[in-house]
Amino acid sequence: MRFVKMILLMLAIMVSGCVYSQSKHDSTIFWTQDVQLRWSDFKGAVPDPAPKWDATSFVELKTKARWVHGVPDFEVYAVFQRYDSWTRNSTSSLLLKHEQLHFDIGELYVRKMRKELSALRSKREGTPKDYLQVFDRLAEECNEMDSLYDAETAHGVYQSQQEVWNKKIAKELFRLRKYADDGFE
Repeated sequence: MRFVKMILLMLAIMVSGCVYSQSKHDSTIFWTQDVQLRWSDFKGAVPDPAPKWDATSFVELKTKARWVHGVPDFEVYAVFQRYDSWTRNSTSSLLLKHEQLHFDIGELYVRKMRKELSALRSKREGTPKDYLQVFDRLAEECNEMDSLYDAETAHGVYQSQQEVWNKKIAKELFRLRKYADDGFE
C-alpha cells in the first residue's frame, strides 16, 4: 500500500499535460469565472526568432494529490503562467479574447479531469496507472484542442470562427459547471 501511495504521489508531481509544474504564486493566475486576462498579465519576452502570431498564453494544468480514507483525491487547476506568456500587440481586445479562450480551454480540460477522477475515486478502485491514463489522455486532448483552435481561427484573425469557438467552449464549461472549483490555495 505504501508503494502505491508513493507511486501515486510521484504521478501527481510528474504528470504533464497542457503542462504541469510548480511556480511562484505571484507569477501565476488561477482560472476563475470572475478573472479575465489583461495584457499586463503577459510578462514574458517575445521569443527570438519570433513566430508569426502576436501572442502566446502559457497555460498549465496543476495537480495535487493526497490520500483520503485509503483512496487518492486530486485537486486539479488551470493556471496561467505570466512570465511564459507574451504579446507584441497589447492593444487588440480581440486578440486578448482569443488568448483568454486558451485559458478557458485549459479550464475545460481541468473539469473533464475532475469528472473522470471523481468517477474513478467513487468506485474506490483503480491503480496509479488508471489515474495516469486519465491525465495523459485528457492532457493530449487539451493540446490537440488548443492546436485546432489556433488553426481554425488563424490565431484569432478569423472572427467568425472565433465566435464559433467562444460559444462552443462556453457551452462546454456550462455543461461541466458541476466540476468547477474556485477553491484553490
